[in-house]
Amino acid sequence: MKNARRKKVAKKKTPRPPSRLEAFIPIVVLLTIMISNFVIGWGADPHMPVVIACAVAGIVGKVCGYEYKDMLAGAFGCGQPFIGGI
Repeated sequence: MKNARRKKVAKKKTPRPPSRLEAFIPIVVLLTIMISNFVIGWGADPHMPVVIACAVAGIVGKVCGYEYKDMLAGAFGCGQPFIGGI
């Protein structure tokens, strides 16, 4: 009965760098969507393939063990030095 009352402790996955294959997945998705959009002529907005590739990159980051807040901080943190030029 005591075992049933215990809360399950979630094991936090330690982040690891993506492999080369995992790093190329969002790039391949982006190029595939852009080329197929041009060849087939879906007429989709040009920013939609980028949004989909960003979502795929987020999924790859989650698989590698990164939290969403860490990915968001990294995305906004890398552009911080360039804000003065805008």
